[in-house]
Amino acid sequence: MTNTFDHWVKEKLLNLPFLASEHGRLVDDLIVYVHALMAVLFVGWLAYFLYAIFRFRQSKHPKADYVGVKGHFSNYLEGGVALVEAILLIGFAVPLWAKVVSQPPSEKNATVLHVLAKQFNWNVHYA
Repeated sequence: MTNTFDHWVKEKLLNLPFLASEHGRLVDDLIVYVHALMAVLFVGWLAYFLYAIFRFRQSKHPKADYVGVKGHFSNYLEGGVALVEAILLIGFAVPLWAKVVSQPPSEKNATVLHVLAKQFNWNVHYA
């Protein structure tokens, strides 16, 4: 069931291309995780936005208050959200990058390409 759902999410929902390398699955997983994180953040910020619209509506506060918020809860909440975002993004991106960079394929298993780059043209020749 998980493979079918995973396949559906990657190919149908996110329109990711067919895997052409062994590391492609890891990159696709990172893309899915980042999209999931962004969806959670979007829903969270949308909920906060709707709360702020309801909480500070004109009918409840007809006259502007120039003093502002007296507590620091909102500052701590914003800092906490930024910290969680940084931990999650670094927790997913850095290990994937380190895994891909630290284990390159051996010369025997590598595909050798000769690339000739021009301004708007890339010519790739397989060995």
